[in-house]
Amino acid sequence: MFKPKTLMAGLLVGLMTLAPTAGADGLSKPSPLADLCEWALQVPLTEAQRQSLAQLITGLPPSRLAQMNADEQRLQATDVQQRNSLRAELHGHLLGGSDALASWALQTESTSSLVLVAGEPALTSQAMAAFCEWLLFAVDPENPPVVSAQLAAILDRAVEDLYPTLDATQRAHLAQLPLGWASLRKQWPGLDAAHREQLQSKWRAQLGPIFQRQSKLQLAKLALDQCLLTLQNGEPGDLDPKLARLQFLANGLRQEKDPQCAQAASQLDLVIADIQRGQQQQASIDAINKVSDEISQRSQLPGIDSTSLKPMFFGRRGGLFVGDGTGMPYRY
Repeated sequence: MFKPKTLMAGLLVGLMTLAPTAGADGLSKPSPLADLCEWALQVPLTEAQRQSLAQLITGLPPSRLAQMNADEQRLQATDVQQRNSLRAELHGHLLGGSDALASWALQTESTSSLVLVAGEPALTSQAMAAFCEWLLFAVDPENPPVVSAQLAAILDRAVEDLYPTLDATQRAHLAQLPLGWASLRKQWPGLDAAHREQLQSKWRAQLGPIFQRQSKLQLAKLALDQCLLTLQNGEPGDLDPKLARLQFLANGLRQEKDPQCAQAASQLDLVIADIQRGQQQQASIDAINKVSDEISQRSQLPGIDSTSLKPMFFGRRGGLFVGDGTGMPYRY
């Protein structure tokens, strides 16, 4: 028989063993080397980019690490007003090696400026990645904002539809989102409980139009699909964050006080428990498919659309709020 305490214990163990680079509140640990890369590339890094860089750094040869550490210390020792004179040299060091770090830096630099929607300013892939991560963080600051491919695709289409309708100020605000999101993550661990609650209250007000009953069901289906892909690909170690996200969504459905949402939440609980008990892979896949189909039938919305996102950009306070733009380790 399924015991809630057993499930919670399993979830907590999963969260504690997510990744060696995860810090408090699911955010990456401070990293001077990541800050150096961020400054040299002039790209405010997303959580996903910082996590991938942290994993990559652990495998670098000692000579490469020594070079990066020397560059970082040199940058710190240079007056803020004089740092721009170092950028070309340190940028060359970062991209100059024929190794995994140089490849990561080149890819990060090139993909960050990819244009998704033309305009003034253009909507870039870096802005969309930051928006997706912030959205998940605003919903659940306690867990890493791991963006699934399905959720990213839905949000990409919605924001692409919305972007041409925004005025110049609103577009500029969205274009600066990578910097605001990076700043917020650096500030967050040091904020007191009252300040955090104040921010979360604003976020809840903005996100209300998105996370209606049907959208919660749709997000639950996306989370189920992510678990299904992980099981099918034979990567059980990657299940923990997805199960934690699924449990969070189940709890959200339960709060709706709606019979259909309550039934979906109970079904999600059972699927989570089955997977954590180590049921046979095919049985878990079959259970996920069954629940996913039933949730699809209950959900009447195709997903998050541009209409549901509009209040985030047309609110009484002028739109999306992520941070005050301070807290960056080095000036760009």
